[in-house]
Formats: sequence, structure tokens, C-alpha cells
Amino acid sequence: MRPSLKELLRIDAITKAIQGKQKRAEIADEISEDKRQSKIQKQLQEDAQRLRKDNQRATRVARQLEKSTQNPPNSAKTNLSSRSTKPQKKPAMFMHYNAYSIPGTTQKRSISTGSVHRRKSPTVKSTKLVRKPSATQIVNEALRVDPRDCLHIKKIEEAEILYGEQSRILDIPNYLEQWRETQRDRMGRKLRSDCHALLAGVISTPTEMEDATREKFFQKSIKYLQGIHGSQLIGVIAHRKDEPHQHLHYFVVPKIGQPFTDIHPGYKASQAVMHKAADRQKNGGEKVGKKDYIEARRSFKEAMSKEQDLFFEEVAVHFGLSRLGPARARLPRPEYNSQKTMRQRAEFERIKTVEALRKRRNLETQIRQAEKRLKELEDGKITAVLGGALGVAGATCTAVSETIEQTVIGAFKAFSKDESRLNELAQNHKKQMEELSSQLKEWKDHATVLERKAKAIQKRAEEAEALNKYLGSMVDAKDSERNLAPTIQNIESSAAKSRRKP
Repeated sequence: MRPSLKELLRIDAITKAIQGKQKRAEIADEISEDKRQSKIQKQLQEDAQRLRKDNQRATRVARQLEKSTQNPPNSAKTNLSSRSTKPQKKPAMFMHYNAYSIPGTTQKRSISTGSVHRRKSPTVKSTKLVRKPSATQIVNEALRVDPRDCLHIKKIEEAEILYGEQSRILDIPNYLEQWRETQRDRMGRKLRSDCHALLAGVISTPTEMEDATREKFFQKSIKYLQGIHGSQLIGVIAHRKDEPHQHLHYFVVPKIGQPFTDIHPGYKASQAVMHKAADRQKNGGEKVGKKDYIEARRSFKEAMSKEQDLFFEEVAVHFGLSRLGPARARLPRPEYNSQKTMRQRAEFERIKTVEALRKRRNLETQIRQAEKRLKELEDGKITAVLGGALGVAGATCTAVSETIEQTVIGAFKAFSKDESRLNELAQNHKKQMEELSSQLKEWKDHATVLERKAKAIQKRAEEAEALNKYLGSMVDAKDSERNLAPTIQNIESSAAKSRRKP
């Protein structure tokens, strides 16, 4: 059933309201242009101050370089030899998997300010809600099907399926719904809608690994997954181009009638501890307490660590990968991206400083050469061959000094202009990114609203269709009753006649 005219008019009114809001935003941007210009002027002043600081820092670096060039060559040799004897660190393996529910969940995550070392308990500052993706979103992100599930990718490339079929991978959410309908918990109750149902993992490779070695690593990893999970391994997908590290995504589902803990060793170990504690309490023993939860968490970690050790012994060790990495803190994606931006900005500042230092050193060499030439002219080291051309030489010297001074001033001006242009381009790019992100957020909100309304319209249309079917059946019944009325009258009249006869 098509939506009614009223609903179409309402959707049209909503779109017109959004367009009007965009026009008002554009007018507001035009009005605030003066404010933006004043902000740009302030930014230019700040950039000029920062440029002066960079020049001071460049002079310090130049002095340090001059001191380093004055070192004897023997010390350089000893430094090189000491550097060559240091052992090089091996790249670490990366294999991680997680449990996901069918509709996705919202979890509380604590924000800590203490140490991130595993042996020191951090001080909890506050908590925040984190949305864990659904099984459909995980599958779409791996297959690159829906761009809304790949917002962290700038340029989406096609994924490569190394094991399994695409149709079977896309059908994972429907299969998990069937599995949940048939599964029961320990008390015989139906499972919750947000219960764990899908095991999805990632196996990544370092950037310095060669392509031929990487292909062998991928094939050996697939054989390892087949040996562990068997027919429950639905698919393995490779991402090669659109992310910095080439990696694999794999999906494992439980069989019909099989609990999820059978395919997740961590949850299986922790659940065994909690079931044992519950049986103890049921038999009149000690109640389930904090030490049982601590023991369950410890069993979870031990089981997951054994899984990592097994992957290292079966796969990673054959490709020169180490078991443990640099033990860096695992950060959420927004915080990791902000730190990455800060590192890129620091690298950009370093490159600018080195370029300014190079230009400054070139200018200093030109100035030293000009001063040397002036000193030679002033000290009278010109031979008697010049004769009466001393006056001309003096004029040439002054002209040369003036031209050198002008070139130095022009070079400094050009350098400052380049710096201001770079800063202005960076600010404009940042503003454009902020505007695009805000516009994208508005359109997402609008899309969700339209989707909800479309669902409501579809529901009303289905109700109207059911009502039309019911009314049609009623009309057919009345028509049949009207058609049978004369037949009934004839039968009644014939019966009356038959009664009258003697």
C-alpha cells in the first residue's frame, strides 16, 4: 500500500523546513563574516608570534648542529658502532576476538586517571555509555556493504572473501535469530534479545611484512581457525587497501541447540566458575560472593591468554612475530584519532622548523660571504693591478651589500608569507571538516526520523489493508445473502403450498 496524501504532505513539509533551516544557517554565516575576519586577524597575530618562537628554536637547533659538527670523527665511529650492536625489536602479533549480540548493546565504561599497567588498579573518575555494534553492523563493516557502518574509513575499497560465501555471511543475523529462538538457559527460560550470539575476530599483520609472507600468514591463519572452529567458521574476509594494516575478519556462530560459551573459551571458563558457586549455594553452602566473581574474571583471563599462546605457537612464531607487543594502552577510537592528529601536527611543525633552519643557514652563508668580501675590500687586500678602479670597487661593494641585504629581507618576507598561507590553509581545512561533520550529523538525524516515519506509514498501510480485506469479506457475505433471499422465499412458498393440499 502506498502512503496517504496526508503523510506525503507531512514529509514534504519536513523537507522544506530542513531546507529553510539550511538557508537561515547560510544567512547567519554571511552575517558573521566580520567576526570571522576578526578571528582570522587574531589568528594571524598568534601565527606571527609562533613564527618568532620557531625562529628562536631554529637558532638553538643551529647552534646544537654546529656543536655536533665540531666533534672528532672517532667519536662518530664509536657512536655508529654502539648503535649497530643494539638488538632490533620484532614486530608483535595481533589476534583479538569479541562477542556481539544480535541488536547491539549499550554498556557503561569507566574513565580512569590512574596507571594503565595491568598490575596497578586505576583510579575511576567517571563513567560513560558506549554503544556496542550489532551483528548486522559488524558484518556490513567487514563486507563494506553499508557506508554508514564504515564511517572510520576515508575511502572505502572492496573487501576480499578468502573463506566462505557472501550470501551465507550476510545471512548470519537471520541464523542467529533462529538459534536464539531454540536456545534456553540453565533455568529453562528463553534467552534475552541482547544475549551474546556472534564471535567476531581480527587477525592483523605488521606493515613491514612482505606480500608473499603475508599471503602465507593469512592461509596458515585460516587453517588454524578451521582446526579450532570447524564448520562453525562462517567466513574470513581480508582488508588490504583502505586501512593502514592489512588484516582479516572472521565470524564464528554456534550450532542450533549449542550454547554460545562452547565457542568462546573465556566465557566458558568464567561460566563454569559461576555455576559451581551457584550449585554450592543451592546445596546450603557459602553464598555467591565477591571472591567468586574475582575467580571467574581470573579464569576468563587465563583462558583468553591460553588462546593467544596457542595462536602464537601454531601460526605467529613461524613468521618471526613476537608474542607480546610494546604494552601500549588500548584507547577508544576518538581518543586514538586525537592523539594521532597531535602526532601528525607535531611532525608538521618539525618539518617546518627544519625547513626554516635550512633557509636561515643559506641566508647566513650568503651574509658571511658578503661580509668576507667587504672585509677584503676594506683591508686593502686588492692588488695594485686594480689601479684607479678603487672608487669603482667601493661603489660595487656598497651595491653588492645593498643587494644582499635586499635579497635577505625578501627571502624572510617570502618565508613569512609562505608560513601565513600554510596556516590559513590549515585553518580553512579544519573549518570545512567541522562543517561537514555537523552537516553529516544533521542528515543522519533526519534520515533516522524519516525512517521511523516510513515504518509508521508502512504499519498504518498494513492495518488499512487488513481492514479493507475484512470489509471486503463482509460485503461479499451481504451480497451472497441478497442473492439467496429469493431462493429462500421460493422454498418457503412451496412448503406452504404443500401444507395446504389435503
